[in-house]
Amino acid sequence: MLADLTPLRESRDYRLLFSGQVASYIGRQFTVVAIPIQVFKITHSSLDVGLVSMAQLVPLVAGSLIGGAIADSRDRRRLLMVTLVLLALAGVPLALNARAAHPALWPIIAFSALAAGLSGIERPARSAVIPALVPKDELTAAYALWQILIQVGSVVGPAVAGLLLAGVGLPAVYLIDVLTFLVAVAAISHLPPLPPAGGGTKGRGRLDRGGPALPEGPD
Repeated sequence: MLADLTPLRESRDYRLLFSGQVASYIGRQFTVVAIPIQVFKITHSSLDVGLVSMAQLVPLVAGSLIGGAIADSRDRRRLLMVTLVLLALAGVPLALNARAAHPALWPIIAFSALAAGLSGIERPARSAVIPALVPKDELTAAYALWQILIQVGSVVGPAVAGLLLAGVGLPAVYLIDVLTFLVAVAAISHLPPLPPAGGGTKGRGRLDRGGPALPEGPD
């Protein structure tokens, strides 16, 4: 309630990034809830639910390890747009599989693992963009707002997902997630190019790489 909203008031570009991420982050929570529910419906095994989550761990870690290096050497606006489009495309097979008469388990494992890896790449780029959008004296407020988005989204997203699963079903929930990624892409497309400071040269300090990455909840 006492959050400093100055970055949202003063920076059009930060508003665009923030609004797009509000949509995509909440949408991700829909899939986070939908996947274990669908896996349990298919297999009736809580062990399989856990194994699907474990299958997402390796690509998530691998994506996180290379994501920072990619963000240090590429236009971050373009990188965000590409990863968000790929995340949207990864959600389409989940929706199609959920609509099938007999949904299969392997598409859930394969495409949720792919989405986890892409999320690992997207996170560092998203965090590194913020210092380029707001003045230095507003960085603390900008990152605080980001943490509020993460915490609120982690609560609101699953709650809304439960209502949607009961009301419209699994395929629609997956498609809504796809649409939220496209909303984020549309918002980010209005940002200016955001190349890394120093042109992506090696040996730069943390500030040139866009600041510290933010801790986040699971995607």
